[in-house]
Amino acid sequence: MQRILLTSALALGLSIGFGPVAHAKILSTGLVYDPGDAFCTVANIGTTKVQVTSVKFFDNSGSELVGFPVVLQSNCSFPNPIFPGQSCFIYATFLTPAHPNPYARCVVDTPTPGKSLRVRITNGNADDSSNGW
Repeated sequence: MQRILLTSALALGLSIGFGPVAHAKILSTGLVYDPGDAFCTVANIGTTKVQVTSVKFFDNSGSELVGFPVVLQSNCSFPNPIFPGQSCFIYATFLTPAHPNPYARCVVDTPTPGKSLRVRITNGNADDSSNGW
């Protein structure tokens, strides 16, 4: 009887793990119509640093914009932490002859819960009031 209980306890421990397991979190913006370029901003509004694995752009079909966008400017590189109060931005251009899709969203991958991260995408057209600036 003790052997069965020990075996059951060991199996249960292996199946549920021996402590908390960190799970990757994906944070995403909605789509923005972007006839040219866009800003993706990731801000840490918390009190501790948050590790960010990647910041990527996807189009409305769910395809990663690999090779597009052409990053014009960025103040952070990933993987790296974003410290409390820090904001990182990526300014990129999307439309090229090889990728004429004018829609994009920004996706952030973090190995932590990412509760203190805020992610925003805006189009780069300064004359467009929908960009939120």
